Amino acid sequence: MSIATQVPSGNNLLVGGNLTQTAGSVNGSAEIGGKATLSSTGAGATYHVDNLAGSSSNNGASIVSPSGLSPTFFSDAAASLKAESTYLGGLAATATALSQYGALNFNAGSSTLAIFHVTASQLASANSGLNFNSNVANTTFVIDVDKDGTAYSIPNTGTSFGGLSPSNVGHVLYNFYDTPAGNNTISFNSVRGSVLAPFAHVDFNSGGFNGQLIAGSLTGTGESHIYDFGNVGGTSTAFVGTLPTPPSAVPEPGSIVLLGMGAIVVFCARRRNV
Repeated sequence: MSIATQVPSGNNLLVGGNLTQTAGSVNGSAEIGGKATLSSTGAGATYHVDNLAGSSSNNGASIVSPSGLSPTFFSDAAASLKAESTYLGGLAATATALSQYGALNFNAGSSTLAIFHVTASQLASANSGLNFNSNVANTTFVIDVDKDGTAYSIPNTGTSFGGLSPSNVGHVLYNFYDTPAGNNTISFNSVRGSVLAPFAHVDFNSGGFNGQLIAGSLTGTGESHIYDFGNVGGTSTAFVGTLPTPPSAVPEPGSIVLLGMGAIVVFCARRRNV
């Protein structure tokens, strides 16, 4: 597994506990809250670890101590993002998604913040396309996905951005705020837009993820892109939308955390094999 292949500098891998990495590489640096055990990984990266004595490498990668991670970094971020997801899911819709000819159309009109509520079955059945339209620039689209008994998924279909001043991939957020009891899995192959699912397990089986992913746990073999469709130098996939401010009881607005984290953030790495 190679990480941040198109990002030559910065902290591109954050691990709250221990890291075991076999082959692959990390561009830039890594912050490890425990120890790093490296085998046949690409040289060049610097691993900042808290447990220097327990760390080892056979490839010449630089391992130094300590890391820059606060002991509560991941727990604080998880609490903030869960609160943000719940808050967004409780907001009233400002517009209604239109199902037409197998496609799902999100028309924001002249709103700079468009909130839609769609059922899991509506989203899963939109096999003819997901279309985002706005008459103003940089509209933020929040798609709250409501449970209805259908397994959560995002269809592997085309995504388009239209309107007089079209939005782009960095302004779309799918919010899975309420996972059904007994089934907390979301499955998808290719996605354009960011996904906020801090309560859920995600199966990302193949294809490219063009956005930011926040998940409770993750498995799969897909790849994530910091540029839309992986085109280096093209449209950034980082979430840059403007979200409403949660109540003061929320530790930190989720929008700030989303912007401050990388393409994929997983809070329970035990199930992750992506």
